[in-house]
Amino acid sequence: MIPRKILSAVLSAALAAAAVPYNFSAKAADDKLPVNADEYAKLSSVEEAGGFLHNCLQSGKSSTLIRYPRKLWNDDIFYQVVAEALKETSSGFNGDYWRYFYDSMGYNCLYNGDYIYLDMNLTLYSSHEHDIELIKRCNYLKSKINSEIINLKNTTPTADIDFEKIKIIYNYIKDNVKLYESPTTVYDTLYDTAYAAAVKGTATPKGIAQLFYVFAKEEGFDCRIIKGELNENSGGYVNNYWNIVGINGKYYYVDAALDMMIGTNSTYYFLNGEGDIDNIYKDVQHYYSSYNNFCGEALKVDYLSKEFKAAYPISDTRYPAVAFDYGDVNSNNKIDAVDASSILIYYAATSAGKTVSFSDTQRLSADVNRNGKIDAVDASLVLSYYAASSVKNVGTISEYINKLK
Repeated sequence: MIPRKILSAVLSAALAAAAVPYNFSAKAADDKLPVNADEYAKLSSVEEAGGFLHNCLQSGKSSTLIRYPRKLWNDDIFYQVVAEALKETSSGFNGDYWRYFYDSMGYNCLYNGDYIYLDMNLTLYSSHEHDIELIKRCNYLKSKINSEIINLKNTTPTADIDFEKIKIIYNYIKDNVKLYESPTTVYDTLYDTAYAAAVKGTATPKGIAQLFYVFAKEEGFDCRIIKGELNENSGGYVNNYWNIVGINGKYYYVDAALDMMIGTNSTYYFLNGEGDIDNIYKDVQHYYSSYNNFCGEALKVDYLSKEFKAAYPISDTRYPAVAFDYGDVNSNNKIDAVDASSILIYYAATSAGKTVSFSDTQRLSADVNRNGKIDAVDASLVLSYYAASSVKNVGTISEYINKLK
């Protein structure tokens, strides 16, 4: 079960960040021509205005001046312009890097003749200086990845390089970032950012998802941030952010923050498929959020739409390199006393502070009751299942354990 303290902290962070100010100002009557009218970019389409706003955000500007045909303008056009600016690119510093990480969004305007003069504002949680610092961390991780991959190619020529790169990114985040526990009074949205995760070493699930997005995209992987909720059996819903990442033509779920909540050794939520992400840890279910913090249809991301599913086809199952069967610790396609013995040896050694060479998938396989720890109870359940299944068909070990409750 996820510690209530952590869930409470995540919930506090989510509620504090939910209120986003909008500032729209428009009048039907003509205003005086702006004194600095020559400074307004003369644009006449959503694509032009969106590209211009994108470039301004890229250069660290939170506001931009645009002149637009008056007869073509309305609030829906504003959202379309922002949506165009937030389109996904190959960069980890565009798209979803901006989409869920702003303090304010809106515009002020003046009407004069055939044109509307717009002062658009999109203020992000982090600054351009923060982006520069984050780029340095990306370059460091790239160097680390390159070094480890070179060594791996020399020792294991048949290694799955893309998988190993994603694994390095995931483990780096888990090893170097802690979950931010928000204070009860003032909430700092900076901890919702990749900058806080990478530089300060602490962030909310939102910031952790943003950091994975940056690292993965900058390493050449297609990635998105998913906004949703966790349904924790003992305490209702909390907002959460996780990722999908593309490897070899399929996309897989990654929820580093949730693995952090469960424990330092947990990789339960690394490269899950659609059919098993919520079968790994029994107490938690993922849901796509129905809440949308944007006004305007153009800015919504419908994760369940045909278009999104076609663009990001999620695998039904875990990535092959991390696939496993509960109870089959030695991966010989059977569950028996040898597996139970392996679990007991692991439990005894780790209880004494010793290191055991269990792989990530072996640890997942050994935790048959899916409570986030490996102990004598797991070994006992494996032995019980082995005895029962030797006599008759009792289904999978998970089905067998559920019937014992």
